Amino acid sequence: MLSAESGLRRRIMLAATLALAGGLVAGSGMAIMQAAGVSAGLLRLQVLFLVVSLLLLGLGVFAQGRLSRPGTLLALCAVLAASLLLPWLLSGGVQARWLALGAFRLHLAPVVLPALLVLLGGLLDHAGFRGQRAALAVLGVAGLALMLQPDPAQLLALTLAAALLWMSARPPGAALGRHAAWALVIGAVGLGLTVIAWQRAEPLAAVPHVEGILHLAAAQGPWMLAAALLAIVSLLAALLMVQSRGARAAAAYFCTLLALAPLQVTPVPLLGFGAGPLLGWGTMALAVLALKDAGHGRAD
Repeated sequence: MLSAESGLRRRIMLAATLALAGGLVAGSGMAIMQAAGVSAGLLRLQVLFLVVSLLLLGLGVFAQGRLSRPGTLLALCAVLAASLLLPWLLSGGVQARWLALGAFRLHLAPVVLPALLVLLGGLLDHAGFRGQRAALAVLGVAGLALMLQPDPAQLLALTLAAALLWMSARPPGAALGRHAAWALVIGAVGLGLTVIAWQRAEPLAAVPHVEGILHLAAAQGPWMLAAALLAIVSLLAALLMVQSRGARAAAAYFCTLLALAPLQVTPVPLLGFGAGPLLGWGTMALAVLALKDAGHGRAD
């Protein structure tokens, strides 16, 4: 068993790794934006979002891995999934991906989904078969909410990450067939909802410093693009270093969105301008650090 001192040291090192990776990507994005002539006001906002994200991450160091009770994990997952319905409910059933906070509009899905995936991984770890059934219900609520908004890119990322999460939830020695079947069901239902969402979504003009940030980087030369891609690799590597199924699912979520970046259909996580992805990175890191045995998940 790890001593309290060694456990604290491990959490600090993990927090530092996640902070460095997130900061590298956000910093690369701000360098691209500055070179492209994006206003200083927007750059200051991006710095503010990054600072808030790092503060959230720092809180996780003091959470001492306390999240392990299945009831608490289920409640947190349910609240996060249900919160995705807010943009649709508050807009009176009209298509909406953003939560209006006065004049400020927050893209809610990238705030919620990374932490939700990490906590679902914890639920599968600590709650056994009942946790699996509860996780399915939570995924159903989240998928329905994203289809109603509609937000097909986020829904696709959630679908692929959830299928991976379910496959990795197989206990040692358990038959693969049942988990593979459920992963296929999750994938099929999620992809079906994604197709519906894509048909319902109104096409939005891509903003160069949000959805088109990689194109901006490429326009500034191969070195700028290479630096941005290297920063993105560091982000994915940091998540894989956590060695928990929830973090691996979050990595699959980010990887899917980054793969969609050339299509300019969704904000590029952390690299492009926007509060949602940065706050989502912070809340996800907080969840990773707060989960019991964070950083030492089973690799079954």
